[in-house]
Amino acid sequence: MTRLGVKLKGLQIRLLLILLFFSSLIFILWLLLVGCLSFLPYGYNEFFVHLPKIEQFCVSSPDGRTYYKTDNRGARIIDGEDKKFPVHAFGESQLLEISPDTRGQGHALRSLYPNKTLVIHGAPNNGPFETVEFLKYVLRNTSPKQTVIGFNFGTDVFRIIPGWKTKNHVSLASDELATVMSFPFWYELKIAIGVLKGKFFTAKKPNLERTKNYYISQKNIIRRKFKAFINQLNKAVKSANTKIDFIFFPPYWMYSQNNNKSYFEESIGTEFYDFVCDGNILDPLHVTQTYIATFPKTLPTDKLFTYDRRHFRTEFLTFEPRETFCLK
Repeated sequence: MTRLGVKLKGLQIRLLLILLFFSSLIFILWLLLVGCLSFLPYGYNEFFVHLPKIEQFCVSSPDGRTYYKTDNRGARIIDGEDKKFPVHAFGESQLLEISPDTRGQGHALRSLYPNKTLVIHGAPNNGPFETVEFLKYVLRNTSPKQTVIGFNFGTDVFRIIPGWKTKNHVSLASDELATVMSFPFWYELKIAIGVLKGKFFTAKKPNLERTKNYYISQKNIIRRKFKAFINQLNKAVKSANTKIDFIFFPPYWMYSQNNNKSYFEESIGTEFYDFVCDGNILDPLHVTQTYIATFPKTLPTDKLFTYDRRHFRTEFLTFEPRETFCLK
């Protein structure tokens, strides 16, 4: 490397350090004002992704504040009147709900399980096979009366394709979460560096056309791998005395987004319909009820989606039994 190159490299490093310093200073002042984290902390233990254990905290985003209470397994707790027989739900960030509760229910699942305490085992980038591992871990010491499995068609279909590695999408190991909660400033620095490097975190809006085309090119593999996921799930619960409900969340890329308007795309809607309405898609898993999360076909984008445009907000969400959804 030439002397000029060395100087330019040194200048880049100094500029990065200056940027991190002022970003960190702004964050500290912001934390003092709002008392919330700016990103949801979650860690990977080589089996599944989970939240910090036995904590209460809030996360502030452009959508508002979301409050979290967690148990000793890193599951989110939504307290209800019935604490004796809580509902245990497993999935990723759409099921977890990362946006503020604007309906006053505490969580969208409250519409299906009124008054029940909800124990939600899930976190961002916790894929279907990680869901199986989380479920197996919980079933070792717990016998839930009611279990819910969530599958996000917008993201989980890609997390079952060979080549997906959870550790490449989760910045923290499980044993780092306690440090993050004690020193959140450290996590914010890690996020800032990750955004600059384009690793783990991104501020970019999703490329909808690319995502749709990728799904179309991989859909046969996705069907085979989904069946492998269901077989593993069935094996995990075979000896458990629990009722299982299954929820399909539609893909965010089923909607085109233009000038703060979101429009339902019939072609992708048909792909989703054909998948979830296949009468054998969940075999051999014995499911008590299958629900499809549904939303209006046209809404302002900021009413339908969270600020990252990858998660549905819950104001207009309804859970429709598959037998009625598939009659349309």
